[in-house]
Amino acid sequence: LTAKPFLELTVADFDLTFDVDVRASFLLAQSAAKRMVEQGGGSIVNITSVHEHIPRPNMAVYAAGKAALGMLTRGLALELGEHNVRVNSVAPGVIATPRNEADAEKLNSEVPLGRPGTAEEVAGLVAWLCTDEAAYVTGSASSTNFPITGNAFQTSLVGQQGAFVSKLGADGSSLVYSTYLGGSGIDRGVSIAVGSDGAAV
Repeated sequence: LTAKPFLELTVADFDLTFDVDVRASFLLAQSAAKRMVEQGGGSIVNITSVHEHIPRPNMAVYAAGKAALGMLTRGLALELGEHNVRVNSVAPGVIATPRNEADAEKLNSEVPLGRPGTAEEVAGLVAWLCTDEAAYVTGSASSTNFPITGNAFQTSLVGQQGAFVSKLGADGSSLVYSTYLGGSGIDRGVSIAVGSDGAAV
């Protein structure tokens, strides 16, 4: 959607990217955090991208939005830790989905495990971050598998809507937000917030 040369980007492109990648995640995290503080703790997991760390031609605004979400994640981890609310991000390696499987497999030679990951493997990492086993993990940026290009380690998410399944607790303590804007092959604004009951997967 906003994958285009910088000189062709519009204000509308900028606003769309930051509304989805940053503003939506900010609003969800704030709403979830208020509930989590009341209940004594919880876990918020944001999905960023390789472009949080590594720029790419024609992705200037997208990269800026993901970088902003990554810094928001770390800032919230510092502020919410005293309330036993953990905030982390997940930036998977190349992930094959029905929309991009052929393209993902072209990168096999750059991935240490020699294959793209699956949405289920990403979801497993997100789920782990929401469990008590990760009770001392906050402010981290986790990856399932790093592709390597030259000397740079890269992380990215190319997933699909519905890759992360949610189950709301009976008391409504678990909150999940997921949006997908199709067309560019990149998922945007995926955030997961889980209450202390760990109900979301």
